[in-house]
Amino acid sequence: MAIKARAGLTSLERLERQLQAISPDRAQGDAWEKSLKGWINAGGHPELTKAWMWGEWPGKLKAGLKGDKGVDLVAETRDKQLVAIQVKFRRDPKDPVTAPEVQKLVGSYRKHFALFALASNAWSATRGVSEAVGDEDAMLILREQLLESSYDWAAKKSIKRTKFTPFPFQKVAAENVRVENSCRKHSAGDALSWELDAVVG
Repeated sequence: MAIKARAGLTSLERLERQLQAISPDRAQGDAWEKSLKGWINAGGHPELTKAWMWGEWPGKLKAGLKGDKGVDLVAETRDKQLVAIQVKFRRDPKDPVTAPEVQKLVGSYRKHFALFALASNAWSATRGVSEAVGDEDAMLILREQLLESSYDWAAKKSIKRTKFTPFPFQKVAAENVRVENSCRKHSAGDALSWELDAVVG
């Protein structure tokens, strides 16, 4: 049965309602991973340019890797570094991600990735999660960042920002400020020139 969204829900909240209707939890988690992959590939994250589900990543067979060992997504940074991402979905975003539920990558897997990250719709993560994911510099992609991006989670597409067109009165006000600033610069320059003339004279 379709879940009716109340007015005022963000696109992320609408997606979460759709995901919460999915059963079992494994299928729900897979759907959330696909949503995050779409977000990254649409330019949602400023540092990540491309993402794959673990099973889709072209480098997996080349590296001789089989089981995911906690890697849900593989992403690529702007400078072509590989990022291993663990993904956690929260039915209640107020429940923080905790260190014990994060699977630490074993050594044979760590060498294939330059960076590590956790991505979740939770508002927060408890102390020690970064170290559990990979190291203290691990990326934490949490709810606030997901909400701030220009992405329609329910429609699975980027939101095109509309170009701002000022009203006529705003154009006049901006021009007045520009002229006033220009006059101040000229006045300051004249005063300095007068002072120099006085000193030289």
